[in-house]
Amino acid sequence: MKKFLTFLCAVMPVLGMIGSAGAVSFQNGSFETGDFTGWDVITSAGGSVSVVTGNSGFGPTDGTYFANLVANSKISQDQIWSAGETISFDWNFNANDYLPFNDYSIFSIISTNGSMLFNYTLANVAATGNFNATGWNTYQYTFATAGSGSIGFGVYNFGDTIYDSQLYIDNVGGTAPVPEPATILLMGSGLLGLVGYSCKRKKS
Repeated sequence: MKKFLTFLCAVMPVLGMIGSAGAVSFQNGSFETGDFTGWDVITSAGGSVSVVTGNSGFGPTDGTYFANLVANSKISQDQIWSAGETISFDWNFNANDYLPFNDYSIFSIISTNGSMLFNYTLANVAATGNFNATGWNTYQYTFATAGSGSIGFGVYNFGDTIYDSQLYIDNVGGTAPVPEPATILLMGSGLLGLVGYSCKRKKS
């Protein structure tokens, strides 16, 4: 019995690793430091960024603060990810402009070699409406392959810089890949086999 308990103690950490390994971890993902600690910030053509407790009637979705990006600006973090990992974030586009000045906001992933892996328009003036806001939304992205690079959010003017649209970001985080059923079954079968072998040795 003592040997069996020793065996269980040895395999339990392995089982724990199956469900918890490899989640993308964002530093200061909800901006609760009150600033952009952990983030790289780029601004141009009058753009700015700030961490706020509220703006235009909107509050944070997680904690006390959220990021307020004013066109033209971008924030990003360097990350390493595995296939199957998922990242999620809350976003809100405030279209502080009117057509034909189709300001827009993006979510992007750029590899370490500088190539664009993914570029997604979250919202623009055309979809949101003149001087309108989308309200808070949640977006999720799952990596198909392993890699590394910069994960970022940006908001940009289009056609003029008289009115600056804004993008609010909050609750940025990641989750580990979910083990495939076949992997769990294979691990379980192997463990049962080892338990059976241990019991058989004990009887003999």
